[in-house]
Amino acid sequence: DSDGLHVRPWATVYKAVTAATSAERVTFEGMRCLLRSGLHVDEAEVSEERIRRVWRAIDVDLVGQVSAAVFGGFMRKGERAVCAVPLSAKERLAMSKKGQAQDVRSQKKLLKQRAAMQKSGEAAAGTEELAEASATLNRKMASMVE
Repeated sequence: DSDGLHVRPWATVYKAVTAATSAERVTFEGMRCLLRSGLHVDEAEVSEERIRRVWRAIDVDLVGQVSAAVFGGFMRKGERAVCAVPLSAKERLAMSKKGQAQDVRSQKKLLKQRAAMQKSGEAAAGTEELAEASATLNRKMASMVE
């Protein structure tokens, strides 16, 4: 890439899912279809319930769709489990600044989301489960490229 930033496989997948569903953002069904049909992740690897918990955790605005930034944040959680993707100094600084701002916003949204989920009785994936699910997707993407 001309600006020194590494294009990650999840960005290509995000674009493919939004193009295939004619949506501007990834929806739950788009993510589910990506897992099952696109990456061939079966029920034994990632259960339907786990997909729902992960979705509830990343759809912090509770709008039924996630942006590239949110999807990318989720996918980056498991990226290191697959390969050591080198980050440039520019990327590290950008991620640090962005991460700090997102932490504050995420905490506020998470509190709001948890309150809504407590009312409905639905649970969202925790940090560890998100990282595990992201690592699974990253491994699948890596195996398809090989």
